[in-house]
Amino acid sequence: MNFKFNINFVEFKARAKQFLKALLEKAREILKLPYAKLYIAITVPMILLFIIMTFPYDVLIRGQLKKMESGLYRSIQIGDLSYNVIGESTADNVVITLNSGAELALKEINSDLSLNPFTLFVRKKLAGGLQINGFKYSREASQVDFNINGNLDLNLNPDYTPALGTIKFMIQNANIKIGEINLPDSMGGLPLTIPPIKIPSIIFNSNISGQRMNLQTVKINGSDLRGEIQGNIMLDRIFMNSRLNIKILVDPNSEALARYRDMIAKFSEGKGMITIPVSGTISNPRVEMPQQ
Repeated sequence: MNFKFNINFVEFKARAKQFLKALLEKAREILKLPYAKLYIAITVPMILLFIIMTFPYDVLIRGQLKKMESGLYRSIQIGDLSYNVIGESTADNVVITLNSGAELALKEINSDLSLNPFTLFVRKKLAGGLQINGFKYSREASQVDFNINGNLDLNLNPDYTPALGTIKFMIQNANIKIGEINLPDSMGGLPLTIPPIKIPSIIFNSNISGQRMNLQTVKINGSDLRGEIQGNIMLDRIFMNSRLNIKILVDPNSEALARYRDMIAKFSEGKGMITIPVSGTISNPRVEMPQQ
């Protein structure tokens, strides 16, 4: 069965003009009504706000994180994700496998960071609180787990890397399992077995200027391990590639070092602390003990 449509474009054009003319006349009549302009002025921003508030950001975030696979990390899995422009955003059961083979597992993330479009994309600013419960890093025989609670106040570069600001947080209930490490040749080159370490709290205060993160205060408070960390970190766009230029100062009376106190005493300096220089990157740190 064949159908033929005969369209009179001249007539169609005339009717379209007639419709638009009638529509404009109705619009003029509406604008003449009391408070019409006020209602329109209120309605338009409300519609935009509704779109911003109800936009499916969680779907967008999941998609962007998946796109980063094979670049920043090997894979990422996210359980529940709830993003809110105003108020608290949460994520549960986040598992990230790094390119090095190490694994990051974050059981619960709560954030009230200012991630709304205006603050993030226009003002280029990231500020607010961040809490992570059940942070676990594991690689081969090593494992670290703790809870973290802190605040960020950062101005961002055009590529959204930190340009200027502060990062302050406290680590609580840290459990560290290092296992066996090989001492540098300057200390005999022997394997050193470190027992599991528990640290009640670590205080971390830093400021960022350019690409440098300066460690202002990093205090390790515990009976198993006491000390502080000094120095700076040169930030990389891929955070795990950031370069370390730090010194770890350890109290030789820390219980974790009790078995090796006599052997490592000669490396104490300054306030009687054992000084351990660390270079390399965050993903691949390198310990360089001074020659004695």
